[in-house]
Amino acid sequence: MIEILFGTATAVSFAGMERTRKNYIAVGCLTTVLFFLQVICLNAWDIDVTFKLYPLLSHLPITVFIVAYLKRPWLISLTSVLASFLCCQPPRWIGTALGEVFDSVSINHVSYIAAAFLTYCFLRKYAVTSVRHLIERSVSSCLLFGAMPAFYYLFEYVGFPV
Repeated sequence: MIEILFGTATAVSFAGMERTRKNYIAVGCLTTVLFFLQVICLNAWDIDVTFKLYPLLSHLPITVFIVAYLKRPWLISLTSVLASFLCCQPPRWIGTALGEVFDSVSINHVSYIAAAFLTYCFLRKYAVTSVRHLIERSVSSCLLFGAMPAFYYLFEYVGFPV
């Protein structure tokens, strides 16, 4: 649940969502629906199928939400989601590393949640404004900014050999 919340909140922030009660409720509803979709998928199939469907269960709906609800262009929406996906990785790495150091799944989860919270606070304070400026500046700027997260995304989900 924390990954869906972190990723969605980061993506809509990068896309320029206004901080209003109505928007927070809409994002909260979207996050809840995405969570239940994943739970249904896990119950119907297994974790491997759910992981393969994750782009359709999370990233595509968030992209469509940003386009349809926030009225942002497709390129900005997609770039926001891809950049958000990349921002989800450091908390995951921190959780994995600490879980291995302490040989504890619980430490993995707790440190992942703490790292996600701290990363989100850091991004809100230091990165969101710059990211918005970069992706709204021009199509070229948006494409350049989104290239690296897009390649990382392809390697993660398509499974190109490294």
